Amino acid sequence: SQTTEYNYFVEQDFIDSSICVYNRTLEKVLFACVACLTVLSGILVVAFNTTLTKLKRQVPTIAYSCLALAISLYKILNKDAQFGRDFLYSFLLAFLSSSQILQVLIFLDRYIGYLLKRITTDITAEVGA
Repeated sequence: SQTTEYNYFVEQDFIDSSICVYNRTLEKVLFACVACLTVLSGILVVAFNTTLTKLKRQVPTIAYSCLALAISLYKILNKDAQFGRDFLYSFLLAFLSSSQILQVLIFLDRYIGYLLKRITTDITAEVGA
């Protein structure tokens, strides 16, 4: 069965000739795979971060995973969830993209802080020697 999700400009009679044709069943299988992998990655993140401090560092990753899981489950359970037509699905998908950018910025900020501490520690060790 074909979908009109990314075919705003194509009439229903000409849907088979569109460039954005894909199978809904395959789409549901792929979203189910995303949901399963998200749950697995969440379990691994919690399992390998045994202390509360380490777990707090992973809050952006856990939040991103929960959002990806919510989007996947919403898409699987709601057959009318289409990008650009269903407001909640479109909003969650846009928020997922922007939260990924925020997650990268948080990681970059922490990594630059780590490098600055490392550099200043090395410089003070050389000056003191």
